[in-house]
Amino acid sequence: MTEVAAWHDKPNFCVVTTEDRTVPADAQRVFASRMKTEVTEMAASHAGLIAKAEDVAGVIEKAAR
Repeated sequence: MTEVAAWHDKPNFCVVTTEDRTVPADAQRVFASRMKTEVTEMAASHAGLIAKAEDVAGVIEKAAR
């Protein structure tokens, strides 16, 4: 069992989708801020992982370095 979430101690990365009508961008920013994460904003909807797949893959590649 884990006692502390990894995001407390490890670098974090987040994509905020600014055109999301399911989870508003301001709410995403609050969540990201609480996790002290590096934020990348994209003009995308809630389906940003699909619609902007190459851009999201770039964030993932950056996080992996």
